[in-house]
Amino acid sequence: MLGSFSRRCTGALVAPAVAGGLALVLALGGAGCGSASTRRVSRDAGERDAATSGDAGSRDAGPAGTDAGSMLVDASTGMDAGTPGTDAGPRVDAGRDAGYDAGRDAGYDAGRDAGYDAGYDAGRDAGPPRDAGTVRFTGATGTTWESLPPGPGSAHGLAAWVPLGEPFMYAANQTDLSRYDFATRVWTARAPVPVSVPYWGSPAYSAGLIWEIAGASVLRHDPATNTWTTPRSDAAGVDSDSMTVTDRDGHLWGYNSTLFVEYDPVSGTLSSHAAAIATDDYETRVAYDTATHSLYFGGFGAPNLYRYDIALGIVTALASIPETSLNDIFCSDHSGHIYAAGDSSGVTLWQYTIATNTWARIPDWPVDHGNNGSCAVTEDGWLYVEPGGVSTMYRLQLL
Repeated sequence: MLGSFSRRCTGALVAPAVAGGLALVLALGGAGCGSASTRRVSRDAGERDAATSGDAGSRDAGPAGTDAGSMLVDASTGMDAGTPGTDAGPRVDAGRDAGYDAGRDAGYDAGRDAGYDAGYDAGRDAGPPRDAGTVRFTGATGTTWESLPPGPGSAHGLAAWVPLGEPFMYAANQTDLSRYDFATRVWTARAPVPVSVPYWGSPAYSAGLIWEIAGASVLRHDPATNTWTTPRSDAAGVDSDSMTVTDRDGHLWGYNSTLFVEYDPVSGTLSSHAAAIATDDYETRVAYDTATHSLYFGGFGAPNLYRYDIALGIVTALASIPETSLNDIFCSDHSGHIYAAGDSSGVTLWQYTIATNTWARIPDWPVDHGNNGSCAVTEDGWLYVEPGGVSTMYRLQLL
């Protein structure tokens, strides 16, 4: 068809005389085609046969565009002058179509990806906290503890859980606050705590700030300004030198003998929840698990482990650690596992699996863990342990 030709021609297309037939003459404008050409539209079978046999050479010369080229003949020679243009035409069309398709597909892909990214970001920002219901770790660990550069012996009491993307890990005890730079592996002292916190406690992260519940006080540290404030000083219960942990909603939890204290840093609401246990609860070890939305706890001086179901407000006794007592080293991976040492000395470390209510050993710690240490799990997959001062600290990979 005419629309498929890419070149423009000067002169008129004229039909050669054909005996006993009628030819339609079309004029084409343009330049650069050479001799004039005609397109013949035959009205009888004999004329079609004559055109077909006259175009046999052009059919043999180029399969591409043969049908269109066979209908174009030179006015003076009767030979196919349109074949080169006809051959080029389909190639141009093919190139144009391929380019169009490629451009369309590339644009579609780019748009789809941009839309997906924007939608993902919006959904992530609008959705529940990152910790909600997420299972990160399988319970498998590496086989070798990695020794880390020594820090000040006065720094201990690691934050038990360090969210993904945090550049620092904090440690607090009494009036000392220190932070560990993951990039440089250097400890730095920060502003002193205005109210003495437990010697065996742990700070916790929430809303970009560092918190600790110490007896009646809820303490807040702003890393950007390196300052402390005390949002509340009326928490119920008797101070039992508990750890402080954060749940999936960003709420802070600490244990004041016989009850849990809960603080919502967004609303400023402070509440208490009865959670008395039959065994010793002093130096209360506390860990949080995301999937069960529960707190796991026990006193330092006894081997007993308990679960407090936050949704139901129920305390359940669990399997005891296979030692004579728990140890200050106690933390959770928020994925169904708790890591703990036992007794007052030794190198044995344990993993408690919530789903099976069982304890199992993990690789022994390289040195004596003592009974004044702490541990931390970082969301990027490491278990950090110190024995009562970060002058000695090791880490083990969690898988």
